[in-house]
Amino acid sequence: MKAVAGMKMSYQVQQAIVDSKDTVVRGFRQDETNTALCSHLYTMVRGNRQHRRAFLISLLNLFDDNA
Repeated sequence: MKAVAGMKMSYQVQQAIVDSKDTVVRGFRQDETNTALCSHLYTMVRGNRQHRRAFLISLLNLFDDNA
């Protein structure tokens, strides 16, 4: 799924921006709006329930210990 690849690339970009081993990469920008860093991906899959479900299952499979 291309959205999961986009999430991985977004995380890598945020790691490069932070550029510190001690700092944890957060999933949001802390300013006056508290915007999610991957909000563009969320809006793409939000409209279709089938795409949203496949996207979430793909993300959860990344963290599956049994796979």
